[in-house]
Amino acid sequence: MKSNGKSLSFSVVGGNGKIVDDLLLIDSRQLNLPKDNVEIVVQSDTLTAVIPIEVLIENSLQPPLLRIDNKKLLEGETLEIDLREVTISESGNVKYELVSGVGFIKDYKYSFTATFTEAPSAHRVTIKAIDELKQWHCETFSIIILDKNQWPLEPFSPFPEDGIEDFFSDLVLSWKCADPDGDPLSYD
Repeated sequence: MKSNGKSLSFSVVGGNGKIVDDLLLIDSRQLNLPKDNVEIVVQSDTLTAVIPIEVLIENSLQPPLLRIDNKKLLEGETLEIDLREVTISESGNVKYELVSGVGFIKDYKYSFTATFTEAPSAHRVTIKAIDELKQWHCETFSIIILDKNQWPLEPFSPFPEDGIEDFFSDLVLSWKCADPDGDPLSYD
């Protein structure tokens, strides 16, 4: 470029950006929001000047927003949440991270299975939604595990064995059984 007949050259020395055909190009995704600084060097045949430029980024896109209500599960049940259905985002490309709590996230689905022995209990889960501009939002919700009465196990080890004939005339029948919940059992 020429100014007053003198050749000028430009280069970026501080911050993000590049000079292309005498234009300063800045990718706003590389800048620190809401403002950042870029320094360029303007050089002529006789002078060199460093020019600081403050770049203010007006971000019209809001960060993604998650809304997950508290959930109730019975022992043994699985909770699955399609996180896309509970996310409001102006950006189409949102990724998710499990910040704390139980379960896991694969792609955009959160999943957790309650064991048969953990009720009654509650878990707090925090999930982060991050958009393509690296804006993020965390949502925390609770999972309450409710007790579910389990069927007793089928009796086993009968005495005497099934099909035995002419056993003692004083006969006592016995067998063993257990209940996964630890409930007392009686036999009719």
